[in-house]
Amino acid sequence: MKAKSNTAFGYAYFGAACTLLVLVGLLPGREGPVAVFASPFGSGTVYEVLAKSGGSLISAAPSGWVAVIDRNGTASNSELYAAGAFFVASSAIASTCIWLSTRGSGVNS
Repeated sequence: MKAKSNTAFGYAYFGAACTLLVLVGLLPGREGPVAVFASPFGSGTVYEVLAKSGGSLISAAPSGWVAVIDRNGTASNSELYAAGAFFVASSAIASTCIWLSTRGSGVNS
């Protein structure tokens, strides 16, 4: 019985550690492009967040819920959240979003 509880604890610990690493990897830095997600439950779009925060649009999803913006040193993470962003992700996520949005559109990256 003790072996099963140790195994369960090991799986839970490993799962929690992996989840924590993924979440920390999603945190944005202080500068550079970020992926901004608008709330799917609210009426606002990322365009409204962008207008209120002062960043520059790099790429946006047609839905208006996700955009990659360049903060140009003007919009901090807290300003993006204050402007209505639901989630702000790291530049690695932003780069992936740009790559996915330009795939098949004839844009070379």
